[in-house]
Amino acid sequence: MALACQAKEDNRTIWAYDSYQGIPLAGKHDTLQPGIGKINHNVNVPEKELLKTSGAAVFTVKQVKDHIKEWGLGTMDIRYIEGWFENTLPMNKIKKIALLRLDGDLYSSTKVCLEYLYPKLVKGGYLIIDDYALTGCRKAVVDYAKTIYPRLLNFHSVEGGMGVVYVKK
Repeated sequence: MALACQAKEDNRTIWAYDSYQGIPLAGKHDTLQPGIGKINHNVNVPEKELLKTSGAAVFTVKQVKDHIKEWGLGTMDIRYIEGWFENTLPMNKIKKIALLRLDGDLYSSTKVCLEYLYPKLVKGGYLIIDDYALTGCRKAVVDYAKTIYPRLLNFHSVEGGMGVVYVKK
């Protein structure tokens, strides 16, 4: 996204919310632990107890910033917000979103992102969901759409996207 903004000489703020600790533990609506496979922990615990790293997809803020610099994007306005979505999104200060790209993998991560960020997506803006092929992610989208906007489910698949879908608001 930063490369596209740079190419268009668009200096929008990019918000990079992430745990920077990897994917959290799967919950009761998920059928697998992304990046690992079979779920080997108790999913019937309070959701807060699942907010610890599974060890999959761990990249620190420093590693991500180093990659951004390597790609020549060190001057972009990128705000790195570190922590689990459930803890950081309730305090987000974002007013409008033109492109909302969700890569939450799990039910709880996807649902909390939709609850706090989708309402800020501007009319004509795009929602991209990376993990729609994953059972928990898809269920979170369906559950959220039923409550606010059934047309949200009119997704377009991204060719070769391995479950990536998008919709225009």
